[in-house]
Amino acid sequence: MPYQWWSHDPIGVEETTCKSLLHPFTAHHSECPNRLVINPYTGCQHRCLYCYGTYFFFPNFFDIIQVKTNAPQILQKEIQKYKKKHEYFPQVYISPATDSYQPLERRYHITRQCVQVLQSHNISYYFMSKSDAMLEDLDLHAHYRDRCMGIWTITSLDEQRRKIWEPFTVSIKKRLDALERFSEEGIPTAFRIDPILPFIDDSSEQLEAIIAACAERGAIHFTTSVLKLRKEIWTRLENFFQDRGESTLLQQYQNLYFNPSDRRGSYYYPKTNYRQNILTLLQNLAKKYELSFGTCLEGMPHFNTGPCDGVCLPALKIKKPQQKFK
Repeated sequence: MPYQWWSHDPIGVEETTCKSLLHPFTAHHSECPNRLVINPYTGCQHRCLYCYGTYFFFPNFFDIIQVKTNAPQILQKEIQKYKKKHEYFPQVYISPATDSYQPLERRYHITRQCVQVLQSHNISYYFMSKSDAMLEDLDLHAHYRDRCMGIWTITSLDEQRRKIWEPFTVSIKKRLDALERFSEEGIPTAFRIDPILPFIDDSSEQLEAIIAACAERGAIHFTTSVLKLRKEIWTRLENFFQDRGESTLLQQYQNLYFNPSDRRGSYYYPKTNYRQNILTLLQNLAKKYELSFGTCLEGMPHFNTGPCDGVCLPALKIKKPQQKFK
């Protein structure tokens, strides 16, 4: 039986309630913008082999999805509380730690309800996804096009590769079609080539094909990042390479990573010259296709030609009640 990095089929679903939902985004590098985040779900049905989210909340990230059934109500209360203490309300990033439009959203509509709460307060927001389920909410986003943005992760146009590395995501074509539909409605769209997998999908031909396909469909920006390895991510990749008899790839990764000087916190970065070469290539391709370009957690903001995530949505200025003088 081929190597599996999850334990249970089908994936479990746990309805739960949360005490808080709205949190500040913790920036690891100076190029990360200030923003607030919400995660209507914990865990992810996509089960991407390289996933960074597997350690954030609980060890069953690939096996149980927690549905925060009271998320819209908690968000409503926390927005009202935030407004009382601040002059501006920054943009909200929907689900940085999972996919807000993973398949369960079609059943629970938690993300849709949270979007409706944000819109009722005139708060800007954006989402990032590997899905096309947001098309069910296209009308909701379209009438709010000046204060929202859609971002799709597309790491390859190779469908066979997608089935191996992102086994429970929708097809690349469906993601591209969703991006195009949003663009046609005048909603700003972007894409992420993130992570780039060294020696697998890092050729100039592969990367340019993604950029050309998304630019043709109306995207205005893309963000990129090269794969970083944390202990449990490397364990999955090592087991995966060994199971498939990929001894050459295994050796290439061992040579590219694990230099103590390239370690940041719990992550090992690829060698600096490799990253610089990839980012230089992508920056040039961004110019060719007239897209703005940003890097994510690379610590090299000089490559950026726009905000790292491409989001330029307005913050909400909060009107304070005038004081009455006796």
